[in-house]
Amino acid sequence: MGILTNILSFLISFGLVVAVHELGHLIAAKILGIGVKRFSIGIGKRLFGIRRGETDYCLSMIPIGGYVRLAGDVNENPLAAEPSHLNANPPWKRIIVYLSGPVANILLALILNFVVNISGYDEFRIAPVIGGIVEETPDGKPSPASQAGLREGDVVVAVDGNPIEDWSELSRQIILHTGEYLTLTIEREGEKREFDIAPWIDPESGFGQVGIMAHLEPVVSILTPLGEDLGFSVGDRILTINGASIGDASDFEENIEYMRALEKPPETVAVSFQRGEKHFALDIPFKHLDTEPVFTLGGSVRHVDLGFFTAIGRSVSETFTVAYEFYGVLYLLLAQRIPASEAIGGPLSIAAVSGRMAEAGFGIFVRFVAFLAIMLGIMNTLPIPMLDGGLIVLLVVEIIRGHPLSLKVRQRIQYVGMAILGFLLIFALYSDIKRLFF
Repeated sequence: MGILTNILSFLISFGLVVAVHELGHLIAAKILGIGVKRFSIGIGKRLFGIRRGETDYCLSMIPIGGYVRLAGDVNENPLAAEPSHLNANPPWKRIIVYLSGPVANILLALILNFVVNISGYDEFRIAPVIGGIVEETPDGKPSPASQAGLREGDVVVAVDGNPIEDWSELSRQIILHTGEYLTLTIEREGEKREFDIAPWIDPESGFGQVGIMAHLEPVVSILTPLGEDLGFSVGDRILTINGASIGDASDFEENIEYMRALEKPPETVAVSFQRGEKHFALDIPFKHLDTEPVFTLGGSVRHVDLGFFTAIGRSVSETFTVAYEFYGVLYLLLAQRIPASEAIGGPLSIAAVSGRMAEAGFGIFVRFVAFLAIMLGIMNTLPIPMLDGGLIVLLVVEIIRGHPLSLKVRQRIQYVGMAILGFLLIFALYSDIKRLFF
């Protein structure tokens, strides 16, 4: 079921995002009077479709991606083009057509986020409380957190003056400050203190870390159907596992890791827990704790209901915050502060993540599709030949020069773009295989 879920969720999420992107090009071209020869969902051989006017709306064999074929393209001599052809139209019209794809992706993200926000959703939060300090970096040097004097129990209330409400927000800010200093505002024993700290680059993830771990109470916050069948409930506090006392969520995970490393892991594991004033004990097959999700410890889940206008505001804020942070990661990548092999993922990674998001629930999956739409929209604005951003750069050059580049030059630029995109695809697949299988 896992592989099938990954494939189906990938086709649905990626197919929707690409279809809307191409639909944006289609609508803009139609409004501006530019001819559209074909609008295809999928690529490769045409399977079936309908024709309306000059446009063939069809489904193609490979259900990944899609395309819009406009009348006339960058390879056509504008002097020989008909009035409805792309290159016969002024540059500003063509810029609008190319921009309409990324804009459609952003609008899709706004709509999807609004659907989740107006419908109400469960929000998982981990308080920004430090539960442990990593004393040393992998190369044996003191970690930034230990050098700065951070302590277990400190509450992070702000980063560079911006309020922090949960651990995921803190983690994002640390990643975005990879390779540069940031100021953490800490609340300790009722007093606020500021610490200047520079994240180090974790060799495993490639992203910035400061050496702090979240404080996670050993309390069940999220329960899977399997966990419910085994007899657990949300709010249960785990007390022991095979007799070993559990003080926080990391103790539980460390005990599972220890059993997993044994030459012969136990068949069952004794777990005791507290529910209200009562104590219970269960013998759980180790295979469930080893390979299957049973519950999530730590954090809290609350249901959020928003009014119509609040949902609109939240959706706009979420969409553009994700876009801003994605540009931040691109900057870190170009500045070589994070390794490309960790930052770039291909179709295998997207499929794996989309499968996990689909299994996590409808709202979480919709949020993921919104993120994917933002990512695709932003990637297409990059000034790489063959992408919308690269084509817009050529049109800006045409406006400055007063006439387009020669057909031969444009074709050569396209070949360069094809080579760049081909290299990126191969590199992404290599990163996927290395990340998922090695």
